[in-house]
Amino acid sequence: MSYKTSIIGIDGSGKSSTISLLDENLGKKYSVRTVKRYTSDTTGLDEDDRAFGNFMAVLDKVSLFGDRKNSKLLVKIPYALHIVLLNEHEKRAEKKYDPDIMLFERDMFIDPLVYSSFYCPFISKIDLEKRASVLRRILRMERPNDVNLIDISPETAIERIDKRCKELKAAGNITRVKNDGRHLHENPQDLPKIRDAYFRVMDYIDREFPDTDICIASSENMTPSEVAYSIGKNIEKNIEDLDL
Repeated sequence: MSYKTSIIGIDGSGKSSTISLLDENLGKKYSVRTVKRYTSDTTGLDEDDRAFGNFMAVLDKVSLFGDRKNSKLLVKIPYALHIVLLNEHEKRAEKKYDPDIMLFERDMFIDPLVYSSFYCPFISKIDLEKRASVLRRILRMERPNDVNLIDISPETAIERIDKRCKELKAAGNITRVKNDGRHLHENPQDLPKIRDAYFRVMDYIDREFPDTDICIASSENMTPSEVAYSIGKNIEKNIEDLDL
């Protein structure tokens, strides 16, 4: 059985950079399968992943169209399908490849609970425990061995998002969203609420899944390399302790 670890955090926290470094660093010692959002770029994927990735890329385009049209409905429907289908695909992938580590960019259980606070506000009024119970039955998935929350202030995250958007615009690559390269929730009003939602869900995980190791690393004053090093060492320690 693979060791499963999730990297989560608000937009602009540095998840993509950190997970790329973790994949490189841990890959020197273990076989690693990194699970990211599928896009139209299927370079390096095998036949099964490429076919699945091509379909998921269509869902991604629908979601990005929803961003451009300022439509939460067109964002949340493909996102929900993405979560359910990716969960089943990765269950099969684990059996097929049997990697030492499965490294998830985002968490297919935590993130839907968090982002529903923005995209489905009527659902967020339901008690967190009840929402989590329903999602667990739908996904039928095991909790990761550890969850790593990369924390950052919403103000710094917005600065990083603004910088990313300017770079995309300068490269002529602003095609995905209406607001100069931002997703609908990437704004100073909603990003703090999403950060708060992450901590509420993490408290729930800590209560309900005591075997899941929770690590919080701040990228406010740390480089992606430093964050990846800290998380990587924790993963290696947990693997040694479990004797996997």
